[in-house]
Amino acid sequence: MKILLVHKYLYRKAGAEAHFFDLAKILQEHGHEVAMWGTAENIDKTQGIKILEPLVDEYRFNQREGLIKDIKKAGHYIWSLEAKQKFEIVLKKFKPDVVHLHNIYHHLTPSILPVAKEMGISIVMTIHDWNSINPNYSLYDHGKICERKGISALSNK
Repeated sequence: MKILLVHKYLYRKAGAEAHFFDLAKILQEHGHEVAMWGTAENIDKTQGIKILEPLVDEYRFNQREGLIKDIKKAGHYIWSLEAKQKFEIVLKKFKPDVVHLHNIYHHLTPSILPVAKEMGISIVMTIHDWNSINPNYSLYDHGKICERKGISALSNK
């Protein structure tokens, strides 16, 4: 099977990235053709996994970089035309059977999802934290479980 693993970081930054790289190795060991795609900064090429290009520019959302750049980053934070266009190129080149998404928010954004859907490629997503439904990643608000409508039901499961 041809599997495209997608993550915003293509280097071991923390636990989600460690899982991402370990999964790639395991899939390769089981005979799958595996490739990775994400952002262009700090790529770890020592893992022996194919990295597909073009890659997306990595934005530093935690830094001020001037009004024009900050406005561009704000739009990219939610929907990325750059990621969508580059993802389409990668899918056409690699032609995966399945795309396995990991942490795509902010840098890659959900903008890439319709591209795979339009091409009839199956999508699987591993959720490593709660960022998709709670911007502080943890479902905690001021030291307590977040009780906003809809979120508290998830935290009780």
